[in-house]
Amino acid sequence: MSLSMMLKHVGTVALVLGVACGSPSSDNGSSSDAGAASAPDTGPPPCEWPIENMGVATGQHVPSNLAWQGFGPGETEERSISIEEFYDCHGAEGIHGVLVITSQYGCSRCTAEASELTAKIAEWADEGLNIRVLTLKLEDSNDTKPASMEGVNHWRDQYGLTTSYVAYDNGYSMVPREGNGGVRFGTPINSVIDPRTMEVVDVIQTFDRTYASLLELARMRAAE
Repeated sequence: MSLSMMLKHVGTVALVLGVACGSPSSDNGSSSDAGAASAPDTGPPPCEWPIENMGVATGQHVPSNLAWQGFGPGETEERSISIEEFYDCHGAEGIHGVLVITSQYGCSRCTAEASELTAKIAEWADEGLNIRVLTLKLEDSNDTKPASMEGVNHWRDQYGLTTSYVAYDNGYSMVPREGNGGVRFGTPINSVIDPRTMEVVDVIQTFDRTYASLLELARMRAAE
């Protein structure tokens, strides 16, 4: 083989090897980039409801099976309102506090609180606090029959409670039980609940216009 032919042969082999060696690294880079781009975002784990120390007294965790018939904010169709709607363990829903008001007809403090409630919720929102409020009625408007949607509609319309939840509770489910299982209480009962843990932070058996424990909780959660 002549010298010129040998040089041509060596050049061809070098060119082939150079292309062959360059191809895999280029392919591997593309595959790696595509894999990284398609990695799923799993987000935070799902909320798990507390299972210890269940109840509605201060320091206890509200049971997850509580539900009542009524209306949500701005709603016109009756539905079941579950306590689970107020649980926001990661703060993803932006709920800073929960207030459940157990209320009776013929109770002057109940009517006083109801008449100021919508304005209070707006005031809290202006501060940047998302506090969800649920009022539970224990009887109908004639004050002699067990609660029904009649009592819910009457109370909601009477006090313009269109930015909060209103429902009825014939089971007295948010009234803390005494040692013998009985109930003895004064209304309104204001139950302050932490939406991150569903722990009852405070139970106030009167109308306290300061809402001190509720606002302390909500401001702490809002600052997280």
